[in-house]
Amino acid sequence: MSPLAVVVLGAEAGTLGAFALYASVLASMHREARHMDHELPRLDPVGRALQSAAKYGFRAGIAGVVIGSLYLGGLT
Repeated sequence: MSPLAVVVLGAEAGTLGAFALYASVLASMHREARHMDHELPRLDPVGRALQSAAKYGFRAGIAGVVIGSLYLGGLT
């Protein structure tokens, strides 16, 4: 397996992990907001950091997959 294939597979795994983390953050916010009395849920700094890390990790993973696919000969 070529080093580029390993990088692309790593990017795909990272994208999956970032999406799972992002989905768990959203689900956690939803569960917490259900028990609030009409207050808007507010994330603490750690929650905001996790949410932004998941968002940027997802974007980096998608970019890695696209760039790797184009480098290997297109999306065919």
